[in-house]
Amino acid sequence: MIRYDQEEASATEAERFNKVIEWLERRRAHIAAHVLQMGEIHFNDVVDTAGVRVTGSQVDLFFNREFFEELKLVELVAVLLHESLHVVFRHQARAEKIESNWTRRLFSYGCETVINDSILRYFKEIELPPGAITGQSLLGRDTSDLTAEQVMALLQKKSHDDPCFLEPCLDDHDVWDPEEPGDESPEEDLPHRWDANSDKLVERLEKMNSGLKLWGSKALGATRLAVRKKGRTDLRRFLTEQLRPAHRYATVWSVPNRKAMSIYPDVILPGYEPESWMVRVLMAIDSSGSVSDEFLGVARAVANQQLPGTKMKMISFDTRTYEVEPGATTLKGGGGTDAQAVESYIEKELPAYPDYVFIFSDGYTPTPDVKNPDRWIWLLPPYGVENYIPKGSKIYRFDPREL
Repeated sequence: MIRYDQEEASATEAERFNKVIEWLERRRAHIAAHVLQMGEIHFNDVVDTAGVRVTGSQVDLFFNREFFEELKLVELVAVLLHESLHVVFRHQARAEKIESNWTRRLFSYGCETVINDSILRYFKEIELPPGAITGQSLLGRDTSDLTAEQVMALLQKKSHDDPCFLEPCLDDHDVWDPEEPGDESPEEDLPHRWDANSDKLVERLEKMNSGLKLWGSKALGATRLAVRKKGRTDLRRFLTEQLRPAHRYATVWSVPNRKAMSIYPDVILPGYEPESWMVRVLMAIDSSGSVSDEFLGVARAVANQQLPGTKMKMISFDTRTYEVEPGATTLKGGGGTDAQAVESYIEKELPAYPDYVFIFSDGYTPTPDVKNPDRWIWLLPPYGVENYIPKGSKIYRFDPREL
């Protein structure tokens, strides 16, 4: 049931919200429906249009009543879908880390265009309210395949006086500020509203909608710190046991002795001798935005283990792969998650399929279609999920907090 702050919504307003929830659920946009249902709606004049704010585990949706009443139902669906995507993409948390007002303004435009273009791309029956900013109107291109940070980087090339920066966003991003909306004299050094409980809120949405693609679809390629941490002994032992140097038998053709030749003069008998060979190993570290720096640090330390009889290759990935140099302390990533990128890397970049593919991941990825799932070994943290791991793969867990 939708909650309303103090002043109850009229029967007509409540009916419109219920219709929106029904529409979202019919279109399998369950996450947007859940954000609306778990939030509290405020009608006030603090915002000119609408806004969403997360404070800990509390979600507040703000509406200017006049703006709300002027929206067609299909436009209201677009606005509420827009607000829910801000929560899912953690835009508020990312904005809170930006100190420069100008950069934050550019980031707001990036959030705006990425969401609006995604709505237009994936929900073609929805109409954005008149005047909504899109990538086409701002940059002359679709931005649904970019991140807000990438759009921000493109906008930084424009002059501050560019008239495009006079266009208002569909919703009010000032509600993400630590101070109360409309407070003209906030206290200094206020704590951020988005905290660990906010992340748990989004993780709960993921679990409630485990069959949906909530993990994102964009590669970011941001540099992430992989904090140096010593690998646990049992993990090293685990790798050693998994990667025992194997033996192949080489066929040796030699001339038989004279007695054999007198009986079988036309026969040369083969011999078989064991030969050692290097085990080909690919270490792939999930460096997407949903994976913590602590997990990255442990994964990097384990992947950097020097094991005899192995030929190691290490990469990181979000929705694309990135090369990792031996001993590196940073990894590229930070975007969405798609383990299929690892399989594509194997096909395009490696001379032969690895004997082992170790995947350090939380498991939140579209199920990859892999050629040899029996060679894939997934190393998951305690909160990792197994729903999307290909059948035939091996799964092990370790807790980076205990290392």
